[in-house]
Amino acid sequence: MLSFSWLGMLLLGVDPQVAPAAFPPVPEPQGIMAPAPIIRAQAPGESLSLPQTIPQAVLPQTAAPQTPVPTPVAPPTALFPQTTPVPIVMPATIGSVAPQSRSPFGYLCASAYALDHEFRTPIEAYHPQPGDILFFCDDSILWGVLYRVALTGPPYHTAIVIRKPDGTLGAFEAGPNDTLWCEITNFPNRLHDWKKRLWVRRRSKPLTDEESRRLTEFASKQEGKFYALIRLGGQLTPLRHRGPLRTYFLGKPKGPDRWAYWCAEAVLEACVYAGLLNPETTRPSATYPRDMFFDRSTNLYLDRHFRLAPDWLPPQRWLPSPRPPAVTK
Repeated sequence: MLSFSWLGMLLLGVDPQVAPAAFPPVPEPQGIMAPAPIIRAQAPGESLSLPQTIPQAVLPQTAAPQTPVPTPVAPPTALFPQTTPVPIVMPATIGSVAPQSRSPFGYLCASAYALDHEFRTPIEAYHPQPGDILFFCDDSILWGVLYRVALTGPPYHTAIVIRKPDGTLGAFEAGPNDTLWCEITNFPNRLHDWKKRLWVRRRSKPLTDEESRRLTEFASKQEGKFYALIRLGGQLTPLRHRGPLRTYFLGKPKGPDRWAYWCAEAVLEACVYAGLLNPETTRPSATYPRDMFFDRSTNLYLDRHFRLAPDWLPPQRWLPSPRPPAVTK
């Protein structure tokens, strides 16, 4: 009987003489192999039978892959704890003031002894007080010609802030809006109703109660009296109290008993009556609004002896809102 190795080579058609060279060494299988079936030698007259199944390599058992469980993520409120929102406070700027914070009395530009169309910064809210003096300028051709003949110029009208008997503020003036009487106008309506240029000379220190009372007393006595139109016309003639020498002796205060006043005269008489100006050097009947505005005068006497400063601050242009208008005439 043939050996198993010879029989296998004969069945596969391999020459036993060259078998070692045709079949190189087989590497040892990796892993665990199932035991090979035993193939016995064929007996005479017996057919060769092969196993019905081909042995398969037995692989090591591994655990089924597991689906990874996602790590729970903390909710946003835990990562970012809620805090109380902090309100953003925007600084107050020119033109961006909230309506509820607007000053009912308007605003003032930076001070300057200048009658022009400039809006000087910084701009501040106006807080009026008794004794503040107002200067109105309307660029009127008529008033411009008349004041030039009188050797002066703008501003053309003036008034003074007082505390009325009911405790509210008012503006005492002679001839408001080119009328022919003395009047205490409502405040601050008088400011907002004026659509042209306006300046304010504020008091550098508040009036005492007695000064404010006497200022109110004088204004109340003059309310309803006439505007001194005839004496104002006399300023265009050589008979006026204003002159190189005559102002030293003429134009002195007359008190609250005159029957008529013109604008600058009424304001200066009120200041003298309240004790705000020196009666010895003040010349109400020879002083014009321009002398009061600039603290300078073309009149020799007034230029040497009359000043509103330092009791009044330099002029500041008045505005109805913190945003200057685009065009102001």
